[in-house]
Amino acid sequence: MLVAAYVPFARLWNLAYVEPDVSGLPEAGTRAKAIFRRTVKIMERGRRSGLLRNDMPGTWPASTSCGLAETAWELTLEGHMGARQGPDFITALLLHGASA
Repeated sequence: MLVAAYVPFARLWNLAYVEPDVSGLPEAGTRAKAIFRRTVKIMERGRRSGLLRNDMPGTWPASTSCGLAETAWELTLEGHMGARQGPDFITALLLHGASA
């Protein structure tokens, strides 16, 4: 679900977390932090279930997924990939890395 909704997530992440002073909307930063905390909880569940590595804190894959979402959104805007490719690319890189 989180990956499928990467475009609005990436926009909020970029606006409120990466460039908080630009928006002038303090509530956007609060919202981004709340979303990040939920993302960490999702990643912690993935660790406990064995889907994700257990040798790093949940903040690592959460931060990684936020960065991947932002990158996918930017690449889509720049025409380097289609919007429908984003969720699959994010999932593949998060779960399997960039190896062939």
